Amino acid sequence: MHAVILRLNRRNLLAGSAALAAAAALRPLRAVAQESYLSGQTLEFNSGSSEGSPGNQLMQELASAFGRVLPETQVVFRANPGGTSALSAAIVAEADPDGLTIGSIDTDSLLAKAIGSDVYDVSDFALLGALDQESDMLFASTASGITDVGDVIGRDEPAILPVRSVTSGGYFQALLINSLLGTRILPVTGYDSGARHLAFVSGEAQLGFFGLSGAGQVLADGTGRLILKIADLPLSEGPGEAPTLASFDANPEFLWIVDFLRTTGISHIVGAPKSTPPDRLEVLRLAFNAAVADPQFVEEAAKLIVLEPIPGAEIEVALVGILARIESLAESLTRALECGMQIAITGEACAP
Repeated sequence: MHAVILRLNRRNLLAGSAALAAAAALRPLRAVAQESYLSGQTLEFNSGSSEGSPGNQLMQELASAFGRVLPETQVVFRANPGGTSALSAAIVAEADPDGLTIGSIDTDSLLAKAIGSDVYDVSDFALLGALDQESDMLFASTASGITDVGDVIGRDEPAILPVRSVTSGGYFQALLINSLLGTRILPVTGYDSGARHLAFVSGEAQLGFFGLSGAGQVLADGTGRLILKIADLPLSEGPGEAPTLASFDANPEFLWIVDFLRTTGISHIVGAPKSTPPDRLEVLRLAFNAAVADPQFVEEAAKLIVLEPIPGAEIEVALVGILARIESLAESLTRALECGMQIAITGEACAP
C-alpha cells in the first residue's frame, strides 16, 4: 500500500517549490477544464466530519482550494453536524452522477460492510484522491492515571473511549486492539468531535484517539499521555515515542489486524458517484491534484496532517487487493470484533 503513496511531505518543501508544483498542476487542469462542464456550475463538497473538528477543518480548506483552482466554479462546502460518515457517503453515492457532487469517504466503511452493515464502502465511489496515510494515536487522559498500554490490560473496569458511532474508525480500532493485545477498552457511541474532546479532558473518558493536530493540542494542554501508535509511520514532527501495535507480543489468532489496520490507513479520501462519466471524473481528478498543490492549502494542511497525496486511480487499484482480503476475512473480522467487545465488557479472554 505504501508503494502508491506520492511522497509530497510539504513540511519539507520551500514555498517556491510549492508554487511551482501548483502552477504545473494548474496547466493541465486549465487545458481540460476551460469551458468544461464545471464552468459556471456549482460543485457541492460534502464533509464526513462535524463542524469544529480537525477533519472538517481540513476538508473545508480543501474545498476552498478547489474554489481557487476552479475560479469559474462556485464550490459549496457542507459540513456534517450530528451525522455520521456513512450518512455523508450516502449523500455522495446517491447524488446525480453529473460530476457536481463530491465528498469525503473513509476506509472504515470497508470494515462496516464486511461485517454486514448496509453502508456504501469506499469501492462504491469514483475516487479523486486522498490526502495522507492515517496516523491515529491512542492517548490516556492525565486524570485517568493510565501511563501505558499495560495499565489498560486486566483493569477492574473498562477504560472508556468516546466515539461517534458503531461505524466509526475509533469503534472498530478499539475492539480490534482489545482482541490483539487483551486491552479492556470500551467504545461508547454518541459523541461528535467536540464532545469526544470534552469527555477526554474532563475525565469522563479515560482514552481518546487523536491525529497529529489533536495530539499536539492534548500535549500542549497537558491533558493526556501518548500510549500507543496504530502504525509506525514516519512523521517529520510528532508527539513523541510510543509503542506500535506491531511491537507487542500479541494474540497469534489476531496478528492479521496489524497489517489490516496499516493497509486501510489511507485517509481523507475524496470521491464522486461511481457512475460519474470518465471525462468529468478526469476534470475532477485534475482539480484535486491542483488543489492539494495549492500553496495556501499546503500551508494550512501542514498544521493538521502530514500531507502525502495519493492519486484516486492508484487507490482504486490497491483496493482491488484489499477487497479480496476483506471478503475472505469477513468471518475473522466478526470474530475479532465480538472478542474485543467481550473483553471490554467482561474482562475475560476469548476462548480459542
